Amino acid sequence: MLYPNRTVTEVSFAMGFKHASHLSKVFKQLTGMTPEQYRKEVVY
Repeated sequence: MLYPNRTVTEVSFAMGFKHASHLSKVFKQLTGMTPEQYRKEVVY
């Protein structure tokens, strides 16, 4: 999520997830926010 030039889908595939939605679900369980929310609130 720290690389804004990569989409969440690209990040999820690079991490080995078959579906971006699975990464989003796991990410939200761990952080309490979606990857998009994290990028808006923490990264930018």
